[in-house]
Amino acid sequence: FKGIVLLSITTLIFSSNSAACRYLFTELDHTPPVFLFNAAAATAAAMAGLLFKTTMSTFNKESSAPESNSTMEEDVRSGAELGFWKFVGASFNFLGVSMTTAGQAAFCTQMTTLIVPLLQSFLGVPVPKKIWGACLLAVAGVGMLTFDSVSSLSPDTAQTQLIGDALCVIGAVSFGTFDIRMNKFSEKVQPVNLTLWKVVSQMVFSIGAFAVLVGLDVGGQSEQLAAFLANADAGDWQKTALVVFWNGALVNFLATYIQVPGQAIVGPSRSQVVYSSNPLLSALLAWALLGETVGFGGVLGGGAFIAALLLAATTPPATAQERKTAKDQ
Repeated sequence: FKGIVLLSITTLIFSSNSAACRYLFTELDHTPPVFLFNAAAATAAAMAGLLFKTTMSTFNKESSAPESNSTMEEDVRSGAELGFWKFVGASFNFLGVSMTTAGQAAFCTQMTTLIVPLLQSFLGVPVPKKIWGACLLAVAGVGMLTFDSVSSLSPDTAQTQLIGDALCVIGAVSFGTFDIRMNKFSEKVQPVNLTLWKVVSQMVFSIGAFAVLVGLDVGGQSEQLAAFLANADAGDWQKTALVVFWNGALVNFLATYIQVPGQAIVGPSRSQVVYSSNPLLSALLAWALLGETVGFGGVLGGGAFIAALLLAATTPPATAQERKTAKDQ
């Protein structure tokens, strides 16, 4: 029960991400480059992690701190790998959100519901048939939502949105890998250490990528940066800072910190059951904040996701053998 509660809180925070980012990329008069936002959000997450770690260290001086089962080298190495996967996933996700709707991006990103069990099966971890059935329903739901979303658009707009959807799915592959690897590392590394090194390494990757893209002017990043710095007004800066803080400190750091112990209890495949509610919550936020709507096909797609959630929720808990197999990978 504790693991489900922690993952539910994580999902509530995650569900706000697509709408917030979509607002930033579409509603501002002058929008920051995607990779500048990515680097800024990762920096905000790292700052929040360092502040939290400092606070925890001060508190632990006055109380008995839990003993760590890992060395500093293991903490850094584990966090760096997680930071890399999260950096790759976030980069593709932000690009995708800038090209498609917030609701559609959330559903495509939630393809991790299928990707995590698929990756685990490649590693030899047994995946129950009910989980696979839930995954198929999830794919059907995304397909119906995609068709409903682009059916009334012009060819050029539909193509742009489909590219955005595809980028979100690519990001989901990286997020799925992140979930599986985090489940392994969380069994040994303390959540605060794992999360801290994850956000710090993600910041390094994000800033490095932005510097390279601007230096080489890949995708017009240098021109976009110059235009934003020259034309953005106080309102643009304030709204950008708010979304950067929200995505960095809350979505990237706090949600991950809560996610680590929750997923360690529940397991990566069954965690996707809870995460499956993310796109439905995101769609509600997109409707309330951005005015996004869905047609009948979208309603059917959402229904398929609910059915997937109910089907997977009836799956028995992970067995000791399954956990041992996953741990030994």
